[in-house]
Amino acid sequence: MNLFGRRRDVAVDSDPAGDDVPLRQAVTRSRDGDWEPARDLLAASRHDYDRRAHLIAVIAASTARDGDTAWPDVWAGVEPRNPDALLLHARSLIARDRRLPAALTLTEQAANLAPDDPTPWSQRLLLMTALGADRATRDAGWHQVIARDPWHREAHGHRLTHLCRRTTGATTHDDMFAFTHETASAAPTGSPLLVLPLAAANEWALWETHHGDGAGTMNRALQVIRAQRGNPGFHAAVETAYTGWFQQPATRHALWHHDLNLLAQALHRAEQHTRARPVFDAIGPYFDPEPWRYVGGEQTFQDASRKASPS
Repeated sequence: MNLFGRRRDVAVDSDPAGDDVPLRQAVTRSRDGDWEPARDLLAASRHDYDRRAHLIAVIAASTARDGDTAWPDVWAGVEPRNPDALLLHARSLIARDRRLPAALTLTEQAANLAPDDPTPWSQRLLLMTALGADRATRDAGWHQVIARDPWHREAHGHRLTHLCRRTTGATTHDDMFAFTHETASAAPTGSPLLVLPLAAANEWALWETHHGDGAGTMNRALQVIRAQRGNPGFHAAVETAYTGWFQQPATRHALWHHDLNLLAQALHRAEQHTRARPVFDAIGPYFDPEPWRYVGGEQTFQDASRKASPS
């Protein structure tokens, strides 16, 4: 606490690698021209599909500003039959928004080289959104993922995106909410998929804030917040995520800090500040911008953290 009794802001660390030191080092080394650590990490993750998806996403994101050519392109050229190289090349193209049809071909090649791996199919789900694939194609890709890993965290996030109104153009949010409710109901205790309905709640709030009377205004945003805060279904989703996932002795997964941020943001919106305290303690400095970007970004994160730990 500072001299005036107001807790200082958290010194946030928004690196998507979080506290994963080997991953942070691999990203740094690859930026310096040495991709051997990244290669080794991906090779070691061949059968840890949760970590594998996260490693590829984070390493690829570090190339987002590299333009037409990045080091994963070179690696894939050197090792064209290495599925790790092909998947990282594909994800890097997505991060750079370059040659997306070529990225789709790379994921197909990787799937042929590693037929049991859900990672190529999860990446294809991501690409299907960008390329505007039809519903039948997206559904087929989804079934390929869950046949290999029924609880794949990353792929469930992509599937949610496929079903939200901003993607489908549907007139209701019913498909998205049905999917996340069914997933959370079926997922085992301790599964991070119990947090998925909170991501759907964010999608709902984003859509409703920017549609209807007063769309995009502060008044509209406040109306949406009040409506969500008064919705028993939202509070039930928060309760399920808190007691069914956060309070369980589950194995820590790759998107741990992301999902903690998602839960903390939902607890803040639900005005459950005391319950949010251990969640913010678990987050530490690892602020993930994505769950907060619809509600004020880092400033709201800091405000929520102070309300959870006022002294």
